[in-house]
Amino acid sequence: MNTRKFLILAALALAGSAPAQIPDTLWTATAGGSLLDYGRSVQQTGDGGFIVAGITETFGAGQQDMYLVKIAANGDICWTRTYGDSGIDGAHGVDTTAGGYIVAGCFQTADNNQNMWVIRTDADGTPVCSLLYGGPALDYATHVQSTRDGHYVVSGKTVGTGYGGQDAFLMKLDGLLNVQWTLNMGGPEEDGAHWVEEDAQGDYILTGATRSGGAPDDLYLFKVSAQGDTIWTRSYGGDTTDIGDCVRPTSDGGYIVCGHTWSFGAGAYPDIYLIKTDSAGTVEWERAYGGDSADYGSSVVQADNGHFYVLGTTKTFGEGDYDILIMETDAQGCSLATVTYGGPGGELSYSLILTGDGYLAAAGGMWLPDNSTDVCLIYFDRTPGFAKISPAKQPLTFALLPPHPNPFNPITATRYELPAPGHVSLRVYDTAGRLVSTLVDGWKPAGAHEATFDGAGLASGIYLVRLEAGESIAMQKIVLLK
Repeated sequence: MNTRKFLILAALALAGSAPAQIPDTLWTATAGGSLLDYGRSVQQTGDGGFIVAGITETFGAGQQDMYLVKIAANGDICWTRTYGDSGIDGAHGVDTTAGGYIVAGCFQTADNNQNMWVIRTDADGTPVCSLLYGGPALDYATHVQSTRDGHYVVSGKTVGTGYGGQDAFLMKLDGLLNVQWTLNMGGPEEDGAHWVEEDAQGDYILTGATRSGGAPDDLYLFKVSAQGDTIWTRSYGGDTTDIGDCVRPTSDGGYIVCGHTWSFGAGAYPDIYLIKTDSAGTVEWERAYGGDSADYGSSVVQADNGHFYVLGTTKTFGEGDYDILIMETDAQGCSLATVTYGGPGGELSYSLILTGDGYLAAAGGMWLPDNSTDVCLIYFDRTPGFAKISPAKQPLTFALLPPHPNPFNPITATRYELPAPGHVSLRVYDTAGRLVSTLVDGWKPAGAHEATFDGAGLASGIYLVRLEAGESIAMQKIVLLK
């Protein structure tokens, strides 16, 4: 049996602020068994290769086992390991350690409950120590990260140790997987944490979903100190279900959250959902992307140029049932380009990383005609040109986007977005506060708009564009250089 399985590697060049590129496939490696096998989490290793964790039904001791796969930088499988008993076990997160790997997921107990399961291995995947944690109910880990102090944080969901219903959960472990502290977050209904990251301050940022504020689910974001104290919690969403699946710190000290939304977007199906916040969790912008079918966001990373790369699974775009989607946006979340990968059987995607050489790697799985799932390794080249995927028809927030070009001579375009119709004033002032030009003064429908400013009769210098709609006001600086 071919054991070359378990990773989808999508490689896109991140060359400064150059236009986005659609890649050509250079090679694809696929493998699998007769049942369901797929990857949930990927990290790059110190030798330039990859470690992937997920779930296997084909291999192992039980109905479903943890699966750990080490892959070389050229795509060759170095080794595979399975961990589990006779029940239903699986891995949801993986990270590298000083001498090996840390894997987190779930373990089915003898009484058919589930516990959180964390395993630390050596460089060959041999277990060094492990931890089962939980109560007499459903408890499972969703993500794990090595921290800068040489320890580990594990996010999850807990029923067996919570306040009632299901709680979001965070646990800090030392190098031997001894529990340093735990934190339950939530209320009387179902709450859960799907992802945890350490930020630049050494605190932990988590995202997931909460129902304790009232059904349906809202996207949940919360920040926890290194000592395990809750710093703040935030929830976002609309009238239906909204879920966060990944959160990353951003270069400006804030956070970017990726998930999916039923409340906003193009139609009755879920759409990819991005929220950009400041360091306190205040929304700076939020966007939904999708079409007339189901589109799910699963992971997001930020490139050096400030752009975001979003991994998702799409039924609207692509060639098959569900296809893997990678989208590039600018720093304000405006979609620049997308690429989809898939065949007629359907694909799923879960985890995206930015590699040390400036490419992207994503973990997922592929359905085959016999209804099994394989995992594949795909390597892409760079080719010119790109295709757009439009955000939701109605913007979610009031926004004055950066004019382009800027600096300019003598014409620049100013884009703005309105979540609701209303009277709009868009004016240009000099630095002394004198009105230079009125670009818009009237009623505008909800949506994205653009106005052009011509500075041919003005002197070089700094000017201010001011947008006002109802009680909302925004300003942007523009520079005229002649």
